[in-house]
Amino acid sequence: MAQNLVVYLVRFIYVAICARILGPELYALLVYGHTWYLVFMPVAFMGLQPAISRLIGCDNSRAREISTQTLSLRILSSLLTAFLCAGSGWLLAGSSETALLITIFSVALAFRSLAQWSNEIFNAFESSWRTLRQESLFRFTEVILGVVTLVSGGGVMSLAAVHGTVWLLQAVR
Repeated sequence: MAQNLVVYLVRFIYVAICARILGPELYALLVYGHTWYLVFMPVAFMGLQPAISRLIGCDNSRAREISTQTLSLRILSSLLTAFLCAGSGWLLAGSSETALLITIFSVALAFRSLAQWSNEIFNAFESSWRTLRQESLFRFTEVILGVVTLVSGGGVMSLAAVHGTVWLLQAVR
């Protein structure tokens, strides 16, 4: 619950800053690209979270095997979903700028899916404090880097790149 509260509060502040600095047209483009990839997120996640918790909870001795198998599935689903998201963006977007934005967010989708897998593993081992620490650290990092990017004159593509980079860093960590 604390993790969700932190993430929502930080996101609320970030959205207000982005909307104010970007203005209606550019902010709408950012939200469009972000929403596009959010539609594909359940496909990338594959609904593994309840399975991971249940399987590890029932047989902790197989935790390494379960973790390895679910990570392999998540990597495969993340990559395929990112290609599907980016490909559909290029086919259906109204401009090459929008398609490029969707592609950047598609890469972020793959990294976000992998970062989410680690959160699911933390929760399966009843270490949700690790999830709180991860989410707090990386959402604050994204907000700070995003605001610095905006103040430095960066635009929508730069913000999308910051978003993807922060998810990459979280997935690696």
